[in-house]
Amino acid sequence: MVPVSGCANDPDSRGEAQWARRHLLLVEKGVAIDAFHHEVLSQAVQEKLLADIDAQLLRLESGETDESNEQKPSRDRADGHNSVE
Repeated sequence: MVPVSGCANDPDSRGEAQWARRHLLLVEKGVAIDAFHHEVLSQAVQEKLLADIDAQLLRLESGETDESNEQKPSRDRADGHNSVE
């Protein structure tokens, strides 16, 4: 019989999911820095993005798991693009 992994209560799965979230946040941070260096983002936008990403990393590292704090797309922008709340 093959052990079932990926269950929400499986410590290995929680650790893997946390590692994946942290990795993706670090990738997102790198992309924001690169976009600023290539003059795709203004400094103000880059600073806001980095502050948001750093806050998410701090919550993740502190073990805070309140899913309600995660950013969700907002469809209220006039230009039709999704923004992050």
